[in-house]
Amino acid sequence: MTYVITLLVDDDAKIARGVSRALEARGLPRPHHVTTGRDALAWVAHNACGLCFLASKLPDMSGVDLTVQLRQRTPGLPIYMLSGARSESVAVAAFRAGVTDYLPKDSGRFDTVVRVVQQLSAAETNRTALPAAPPIPVAMPRELLNPTYENRLRMIGRQVDLNGYHRISVLEVEGGFLVHALPKQGRQAQALEFPDRDFLHWIMTAYRHRGGGERSTSACPLLPSGYEDFLRAIGAALDRDQAEAITIAEFERMIVVSGIMKLETPTQTTQGNVQWILGENDIQQLLNEGFRRRARQR
Repeated sequence: MTYVITLLVDDDAKIARGVSRALEARGLPRPHHVTTGRDALAWVAHNACGLCFLASKLPDMSGVDLTVQLRQRTPGLPIYMLSGARSESVAVAAFRAGVTDYLPKDSGRFDTVVRVVQQLSAAETNRTALPAAPPIPVAMPRELLNPTYENRLRMIGRQVDLNGYHRISVLEVEGGFLVHALPKQGRQAQALEFPDRDFLHWIMTAYRHRGGGERSTSACPLLPSGYEDFLRAIGAALDRDQAEAITIAEFERMIVVSGIMKLETPTQTTQGNVQWILGENDIQQLLNEGFRRRARQR
């Protein structure tokens, strides 16, 4: 197992001890712990870091401010904010700053931290030894084989629809995606892995079963036609903006998409943030644009 290097930024000694003990109890390495944003920035500048948990309030700056500065230095770093606040406005501010996910400081917080570390460590371990690609159907359109965001996210959405999952969060990691989702029955989120090495398998399975009536009714009120259509439309928009290091988080009344994108100027290419906060009307407009675009391509 290749373990992800974890940084914990929190001045609450009780939280730090709880996180360390929870990880050690599962055979995982202790995180590197600092108590201020300044120390976190100094440590990241001189050490490899694969995952960061940070408090929403620190002695010298807010968690939002630290997230912004970490994003400037390490754009692809998964950042999870631990907060006692439960309002959507606080979560939105965190996502605008670039957090990967927002974790309330409830009774299950240590289990959540352990689950995230396990999933990212598993993804890091599974990046090696990709198997040979299976035979490609002769009639299959070759544009479906491109590992674009549109194609990869579409496959994730298809699996979510088929299995009745809802309330999803999607995290891009090196070598693929990790998805947290609630099952059709139950309140405990499950972790789903979608490594890039399996992309051809997913896309060819979908192609062979096209028109087979296998899609289920959407489990999300915001997405009447299902996750596949929505994630496909989001993927097309991300491809258009040359985005990377993306996250997608679903809330009760909105879906937040974050990432980084290339910004072209007459003299240089720089990076900017992707920050889309999509309500019901925004989602419907995005879906309509996707349907119209696909109709023109036929």
